[in-house]
Amino acid sequence: MLALEGGGRKETKQLKEMNNSKKNGNALLLIDPQNDFCDSKGSLYVKNAEDDMQRVADFILKNLDQIDRISITMDSHHVVDISHVNGWCGARGEPVNPFTLITHQDILDGKYSWTKDPIWARNYTRELEAQPGQLKHFLWPEHTVIGTWGHNIYPVVLQAVQAWERKNGGVQGAEYVTKGSNPRTEHFGAFQAQVPIAGAPGTQPNMDLLQRLNSSSSSLFVAGEALSHCLACSISQIIDLAPELAKKLVILEDCMSNVPNPPGGPDFTQNFPPIAARGAAMGMRFAKSTDPIGQAVAAVI
Repeated sequence: MLALEGGGRKETKQLKEMNNSKKNGNALLLIDPQNDFCDSKGSLYVKNAEDDMQRVADFILKNLDQIDRISITMDSHHVVDISHVNGWCGARGEPVNPFTLITHQDILDGKYSWTKDPIWARNYTRELEAQPGQLKHFLWPEHTVIGTWGHNIYPVVLQAVQAWERKNGGVQGAEYVTKGSNPRTEHFGAFQAQVPIAGAPGTQPNMDLLQRLNSSSSSLFVAGEALSHCLACSISQIIDLAPELAKKLVILEDCMSNVPNPPGGPDFTQNFPPIAARGAAMGMRFAKSTDPIGQAVAAVI
């Protein structure tokens, strides 16, 4: 406990609990609202994301006094990352383009290799594909690299969050959660990497975050980018790791968009509907950002 000079008061566990109590029961989980996804100049721009983020900002500003907690995830990569094109080459050593799907069999056949650690990539894709329903390995342009403009929060959202912090955020303010900093594994979801690595806590299930979200909310509103990947995986992880939280989820369906489908590639629009159906069966609800904050409907997108 911390004794305060002068008055002899102490910051007790009870005081901490009071400061963190759920006054209204509304929390917001905002997935990766970063420039590289949300700005048309971003390296992995999600079409319509700027409109999504304006609606997120409007939702926050309209409900400043109704939101008790804001948690924001930030995709945070190094330049060299198993999901970036850097280090990947084809059978003749030629560079590999972004938006390339790479399977475990491709690596076994010598079609592709990750020169940074070819044995790891072979084992990684095997482990990834052994997980039911998991997304296969896909290469992206370098994005949300730590310290760059693309890593920053999209301005209109940041301004709204800061307005909430000044008026209703208490001492702590918004919570920022980084993910994706281990270059050996993709990390779409907010709560664990696609392939958790032994001895690397940042890739393991983030049960502390799940507990905080659960204890601080009766309704956990979720928005962000991209619906097809980071948001879809985050919801799937909640369902798997903390099923008791699923019934508190309210998906702001007008505040998220899919990564555009690459030419000849997979249909990313198919990633979320099965997860939405699973969540809806467990009590997950859906709403628009313009709805009154207490009004959500039990319907699948």
